[in-house]
Formats: sequence, C-alpha cells, structure tokens
Amino acid sequence: MTLYVCYYKNDYWCCYVAAPTRGRAKHLFTEWDGHGWYTDVRAQKIKDCPDTPEGVYDDDCHELEKLGVRYLTEEEMEAAKE
Repeated sequence: MTLYVCYYKNDYWCCYVAAPTRGRAKHLFTEWDGHGWYTDVRAQKIKDCPDTPEGVYDDDCHELEKLGVRYLTEEEMEAAKE
C-alpha cells in the first residue's frame, strides 16, 4: 500500500488516499468525491504504508498519525505563505 495526496488539477483542496497503485488512488478519490473527472485528478506519492487499510482519509485520524502525516490548519497554511 502507498499513501498518496490526491486533488483535482487547478483546485486548492486535497485528501490523503491509501491505495496499492496511483490509478486506484485516483479512482477511490473520484468515487469518494463524486463531482469530478478521473482524468482531472492528480495523485502524488507521499510514502509507502504497507499496514494501512485502503481508503480515503479526509480528516486527521489514527492511521495518518501512525504514518506521521496530518492536515494543516488554515492558520498554518496562511503562516506558510508568509
């Protein structure tokens, strides 16, 4: 299993997705969101995660914590821009 960050091209939000392949990650993301096109989804590999269950992780959770990743708050994103 691999952890990806998936997002629609030219969009500002993303989700972490655990999947065996990039194509499967894009499929899970598109199926979960239900509003975009598979061909518009971008998937960037973050890290290998062999013990993580397949799925979309749209909020901080124990699985993401075990992998050492988390979502940034809006305040953290604004501070990073400066």
